[in-house]
Amino acid sequence: MGSALFETSIESCQCDFLPSTKGIAACTIIASIFLGLSIILLFIHSINISENYSIGVCLSFFPFILILLAFIFILITLILVGSYLSRDIMYVVRLANTANDLDSLRQRARDTHEIRIDWSTALEIVALVLTFFSFILYSIFVFKIGRSP
Repeated sequence: MGSALFETSIESCQCDFLPSTKGIAACTIIASIFLGLSIILLFIHSINISENYSIGVCLSFFPFILILLAFIFILITLILVGSYLSRDIMYVVRLANTANDLDSLRQRARDTHEIRIDWSTALEIVALVLTFFSFILYSIFVFKIGRSP
């Protein structure tokens, strides 16, 4: 009996996300991995006193590149969130309603759902700003202070 209930709920459920939603999640995860790796490399660079020149250069430039990549992926995430804000709701409304009139679909989506940017996007914007400041400060450190005799 439990398996029949499970099968009917699976048939009525749309369990796959849109490619844009998958892209938003992937960019966010990749950016967080890059930021985490850059923090780990910066910590290793700060505690490694007796490093040779090639390891020091690698430990200086890898966090720089990782912070830049994290900034790019956070920016892509925010662009995707803004571009595809109501796409998921429109997809659900379009499946429930067979009409292809875009104005009626938009009106139905407005009536049944509230589409807004919430605190998670605000935190993503804060992360973008802080990553940008970290990138600028670290580039000053690597290219100006780190190279001075």
